[in-house]
Amino acid sequence: MRPEKLFGRYARSPKGHRLRRTRLAQLLRTHRIRRHTADSVLAVLRTPALTVAPGTVAAAQRHIGLLLEQVRLLHRQRQECERRLATLLTRAELAAVPSAEGPRREHSDLEILLSLPGAGNLVVATLLAEAGEALTDRDYTTLRTRSGVAPVTRRSGKKLTVLMRYACNEYLRNACHHWAQGAIRWDPRSAQHYARLRAKGHRHGRALRGVADRLEAMLIAMLRTDTLYDPTRHEAPRVDRSLIPCAPCPKHSKTPLVSTWEVRWKIAGMTDTVTHRRRPSLSSLTRLPSSFPSRHSRSL
Repeated sequence: MRPEKLFGRYARSPKGHRLRRTRLAQLLRTHRIRRHTADSVLAVLRTPALTVAPGTVAAAQRHIGLLLEQVRLLHRQRQECERRLATLLTRAELAAVPSAEGPRREHSDLEILLSLPGAGNLVVATLLAEAGEALTDRDYTTLRTRSGVAPVTRRSGKKLTVLMRYACNEYLRNACHHWAQGAIRWDPRSAQHYARLRAKGHRHGRALRGVADRLEAMLIAMLRTDTLYDPTRHEAPRVDRSLIPCAPCPKHSKTPLVSTWEVRWKIAGMTDTVTHRRRPSLSSLTRLPSSFPSRHSRSL
């Protein structure tokens, strides 16, 4: 049952309090209405009506009926706009086409934008319409400035103040806000970045701007390299320094010492270990393999 149908059934009847709680909860859940609960709506429906002049109730019902017709019209127009927007974003003209200056691109800008987490049709369409020049030039500074993500720094003597940027494109600001809001729900890295900013004491809006700034930097990098978003790109295993055997420190025997030279030697295939952080002598460098590039070995 839609909300207008609910009004049509119970508006003219003084027995609206007979509406069951389960039916009302199902209606709110179907239309994703979280601002009100079934108990609060039932409490309003069961409130005794005020005593008014004859004809007041009928006039109010007539006025609400006219407003519902406007809401239905706006809803149909919004659905038509969303369908038209989805059709435009899937046109063949926006796909990657051969360029006269270079080879065919693997991915178009539209495909790269749609691959980002939290970026839907509305966000992508706003970025293309309001920041098309910055995206074409791959200009990260212009993009973050127009979207209001870049802060304003005021410095005077010993005083330093960082403020939110208000002189920006409002459409881009709203798009980036919803983009970051969706990214922290679906992207673990964005959620971690948001949590770090909140742990530092920043408010919700400031943390979302930080997430949007990270997403814009990542977008420009993807456009420059012509790559799609890959959440596993930076999950490559790193060198575990604890697995490299090392000699104990002379001053602190319980704390093992791992130096930069030791890691480089282990990667090169050496089996010896160093016992201090000082640079090795030339005599020890003679044991380096011939394939290991070293400026000391070239001077020998």
